[in-house]
Amino acid sequence: MPDSIIAGVSPSEPTPIPLRERRMGALLGVGVPLSEATKILTRLGCQVQPPRDEGEGPWAYVLAPSHRPDIKQEADLIEEVIRIQGIDKVPTVLPAIRPQPPRTGAAASLGPNSVRSRVRRAAIEVGLSEAVTFGFVSPKELSALGAPASSCVIKNPLTEDRSVMRTSLLPGLLEALRKARRRGETNVRLFTIGAKFLSRAAVQGDKDALLPDEVPSFAAVIAGFRDATLTKPMEIDVFDAKGIAVEIAERATRRKASVAHQPAERRAPHLHPRGAGDLMLEGARVGSFGLLHPDVVDALDLGGPAVVVELDLRELDRIGIKNPQYKPIPVLPAATRDIALVVPDDVSAGAVGEAILEAAGELCESIELFDLFRGGNIPPDYRSLAFHVVYRDPKAATDPEAAKTLTDEEVDKRHAAVVASVRQKFGAVLRM
Repeated sequence: MPDSIIAGVSPSEPTPIPLRERRMGALLGVGVPLSEATKILTRLGCQVQPPRDEGEGPWAYVLAPSHRPDIKQEADLIEEVIRIQGIDKVPTVLPAIRPQPPRTGAAASLGPNSVRSRVRRAAIEVGLSEAVTFGFVSPKELSALGAPASSCVIKNPLTEDRSVMRTSLLPGLLEALRKARRRGETNVRLFTIGAKFLSRAAVQGDKDALLPDEVPSFAAVIAGFRDATLTKPMEIDVFDAKGIAVEIAERATRRKASVAHQPAERRAPHLHPRGAGDLMLEGARVGSFGLLHPDVVDALDLGGPAVVVELDLRELDRIGIKNPQYKPIPVLPAATRDIALVVPDDVSAGAVGEAILEAAGELCESIELFDLFRGGNIPPDYRSLAFHVVYRDPKAATDPEAAKTLTDEEVDKRHAAVVASVRQKFGAVLRM
């Protein structure tokens, strides 16, 4: 208008918005004639240009009123139409579920038979409870554990305790342990599954990578006392961690797992030097376990010792799950021998067991460590390891007609070779 005064910013010219009858039906799931829609929009103050019908059905340009800056696109016009017409007129229809091909790779990482699901089931079966922990942790906690420094630092963290992405799953679990003990709960059995965010430059040598490598991992913390009935409760130690680590790995992969002592040059800094072990599967290192170092316990104010287990789910997934194979029960009796060996403390039980298996050869069906003893007439820095060895003809389970029952002379000869082998390799002394 001439001689008019406009306060503030002059309103911009409205932009024509196309409104298609076909599009309304697709978005709403119910057909709305264009003529009815334009009547509703006109009553709301919109300007509707003459309808057109070119190829895709009737449509028209609509100009929104200046007091409705929220109407910017076709979907906004359709929303106004159905709001006035009534949402109750839109029918309730179940969405169509189309058959999908089997998921593979990253898409299958959360499936019922994925490594995450198998490890989670195994952890629950051995008595652990799952904890959901934060992906953000404190750099002080990572430093106390000797974990790699995080390459992902939050610019505006809510607190200093949540300022970096985790490079270890242990800070969250140990925080839960600390809170549980402060509230009087002494027996803790927790695990978590998630990603560790490691620098690609450190892991893969990719110096130009901006995003970290998300390594799927498992971690557990166990503290308190073993379950005991009619006996005095005993505090959990590294052997409990070993048993849980082996059991979870074997249940998740159906493969035989073994353990090895962590060498000093590769020992995890958060584990006690005399209580740190590696979990081995098919010759590959898939995890670690052990007693927390006293310095870590003090630095994180945990209020007492605890043992931890860590597994690399990516490595477990690479090894895969083994299909079970049926073996008939042998019909021929086995011959058993127990052997107690005095060895230095720095000789691992696993190494002695492997030497026994190698010396016993094909006649050895199984070997089991059943006792560890120190004191008495055992010299300092030595310990006694007792093994239960089972001998049987290897054909007993596969070809019973060709198999035979082993004689005492055959078993004694092979067992004498076992004693000679461990004496030569480790300086072991037979304990009577």
